[in-house]
Formats: sequence, structure tokens, C-alpha cells
Amino acid sequence: MEAAARELLPSDPDVIVTQELMIFAMQSLKTAKPVVFGFSGDPVEAKLVQSWPHPGGNFTGMSYLERVPPQLNQGDSRGAEDGRVYRH
Repeated sequence: MEAAARELLPSDPDVIVTQELMIFAMQSLKTAKPVVFGFSGDPVEAKLVQSWPHPGGNFTGMSYLERVPPQLNQGDSRGAEDGRVYRH
């Protein structure tokens, strides 16, 4: 995947839009281009961004998971053991 990502950069795109595993290939190239992604996991845990409200750097995007404050999901224990609850 890194080879495919490397092939993209000489075309000098204004922005790179990618998803899933290709995100990590783009990250490994350390490009300064803006990268907008769709990701099925937590981008903070995956170290794609610094935080949900302030991604920092040149990577930003969306996750297919939606964080829900635990108080809104009382009675739903999925993820409660680590303090995170996700709504799909």
C-alpha cells in the first residue's frame, strides 16, 4: 500500500482523500498535504489524530463510530469497562 501511496504524491494533489489501511500508508510517507479520511476505528487510538475536537497536523476525517457520553447510554454496558461507549 505504501508503494501505491508513493505513486500518488508526484501528481501533486491539493488534498488526499483516503480510507482504512491506505491512511496508514499515507501517514508513513509523512506528507505535508492535507489528508481527509474515513476510518472504521477510533482515529485517536490509532494515532491518526491528536484528539476528536482538535485533530492537529494535516490528517482529519471521520470515523464510522460515534462516541456517546456514557451518561447518555445508561443501561448499555458495551464498552463500559474501559469508559467508552459507541453507538452505531
